Amino acid sequence: MDRFLSPEEVPTSHELAVQQALINHTGLPLSSLRFRHVRLPLSELEYHISTPEAYLQDGDEAGYGLVMDFADAYARAEQVPPIICKLEPDGLYELIDGYHRLAGAAAAECEQIEVLLAEKLE
Repeated sequence: MDRFLSPEEVPTSHELAVQQALINHTGLPLSSLRFRHVRLPLSELEYHISTPEAYLQDGDEAGYGLVMDFADAYARAEQVPPIICKLEPDGLYELIDGYHRLAGAAAAECEQIEVLLAEKLE
């Protein structure tokens, strides 16, 4: 039987994009994944970090603005949604979602960042 979703149940376009990115990056359906909430040193993710200036050099003023907004939020110790990563077999982390947040954390000189680590259910 069909049912209508309430506005609160309808995923945002960003949530849908993240869900699709998770499927693309893991090759698994969402029902096969679990997420572990961890804090990682930024040094573990440094190969993914772009500087705020890199967004300007690419002509992405909106991206630069997002990075700086996140940097301000991190500097004020505000709650920022965690980035999403998965651990690769080589021990490196693949960033799935959160490039602007990661760049903002680096710009704010944070030592660690909150991460949702996507893992395959056993």
